[in-house]
Amino acid sequence: MLPSTIELREADQPVVHRLPRTVAVGLASANIATVAPTLGADEYRVSGVRKVGVVRIVGHTVWLKPKTPVRRLFAMLVYARREWDLDRR
Repeated sequence: MLPSTIELREADQPVVHRLPRTVAVGLASANIATVAPTLGADEYRVSGVRKVGVVRIVGHTVWLKPKTPVRRLFAMLVYARREWDLDRR
C-alpha cells in the first residue's frame, strides 16, 4: 500500500520515493519538483524540490519541508536584527 502522507525536502539530493502515479504527475506538472520514473513499480526519483509548504494531490498529503529548519530561520533573523540595530547607532 502506498503512503497517504509523503515528505520531501527542498533542494535535497535525488531520492527514490514510492508514489502513486497521480502524485508524481501532479508534482511535475505543478513545477514543484523534478520527478522521473524508476524501474520499480510506483517508484519515482524525486529531486529539485522548489517549493515549501503542504499540498494535497488526489487525496495524498505532500509535505514540502524547507532545507533550513524554521527555528534556524528565526534565529538568523534575530541575529540579523541585532546586527542591524548596532549599525544604526
